[in-house]
This record gives sequence, structure tokens and C-alpha cells, in this order.
Amino acid sequence: MAALTRAASRVVRATAGSSMAPAAASAGGVGAVRHLNLHEYQSKDLMEKFGVQVQKGKMADSADKAYELAQWIKKDNAAAELILKAQIHAGGRGKGHFDNGYKGGVQIFTEPEKVKESAQQMLGAKLVTKQTGPEGQLCAKVLVNEGIDIKRETYFAILLDRAYGGPVVVASTQGGMDIEEVAEKTPDAIIPMPVDINVGMTD
Repeated sequence: MAALTRAASRVVRATAGSSMAPAAASAGGVGAVRHLNLHEYQSKDLMEKFGVQVQKGKMADSADKAYELAQWIKKDNAAAELILKAQIHAGGRGKGHFDNGYKGGVQIFTEPEKVKESAQQMLGAKLVTKQTGPEGQLCAKVLVNEGIDIKRETYFAILLDRAYGGPVVVASTQGGMDIEEVAEKTPDAIIPMPVDINVGMTD
């Protein structure tokens, strides 16, 4: 995400002009405190609540619960692939590794038993990715999703940009899992749009 934020910031600074100052630090010289770290399953729950179509899936905090969810998905769609995803606050999970030696925080299976076995490896272990640092982050929850066919992958996000001092919509037709690589190699493919908080989103 850092590479994406830098790419967006460069374009925002080039187009916004000098009148847009960075957001000020909080009182006492202490940096901003954020309380909006959402796991993937929480974000999907929120989107579904407000009518956004999301793939079928739920969170599990035990291997047995992951197995039950995998069976639940298979009951409605026997041919479905089962996607198991470690839930931590960092990207690069699929290419990461756990401190117990298990490889990959995102796994694809066809059998519920395999989901259970993999969840046993993930839960309680620390997942190390390019964003966590060598210490990794503890995986206490996993997301079990129904696999879907992806015809086209795009990227959309709303970031808080310090250079602009407010939210910036970031989109790309090249988006998806490797959006940070896109930001590093082809920043022109990243389209940022600063949002005036006094006006809100417009056409």
C-alpha cells in the first residue's frame, strides 16, 4: 500500500497546487491515532450490509469452524473452489510465510478437509509478508470464501493522503492483487482524484 500511496501522492501534488497543505498533527505533537483497521471479512460484511455484491464466505477463528464453513459452501455449490485467507492487517498474504514454516496466507482447495488442515497451520501462527516486517503478525482468524471466476480485475480505494490533507479516490484498470507493483512500475496507470470534504463526491 505504501507504493500505491506514494504514486497517488505524486499525482495529487502535481495537480493540486501549493494551496493544499498537509493535515496537521494532533495536539501535543502526537501523530494521528487511527481506529479503522478492518480485516477483509469485516469489509466484506459491511459492503454486503449496504447492498454490494460479495462472494459467499465467512470468518472462522478455529479449524473446526473453517471446516464447517467449507462444508456450508460445498452444500450449495458442490463444484466450488474453497478459498482460505489468513486475516491480518497487511498485504502480500498470498506470498507470505508463517513462522511455523507453512507457506502462503492464501490457499485454494476443493475439499473441506484440506481447509481444516490448512487453517490449523495458520491459526495461532505469525504470518510474515513484505508489509509486516520480519516479526510478522499473529493470525487469529481466517476467511473461508467460495471461489469465483474473475473475468476482469480492477482496483478502487479511498486513501487518506497527507500531502492533500484529506481523502483521495484511487482507481486503476490494472488493479487487483499486484496493485503495488503497478504503482511502482507504471504509476501513470494509477488514477487519483482528491475529494473536498466540504463538497463530497461529485460526478
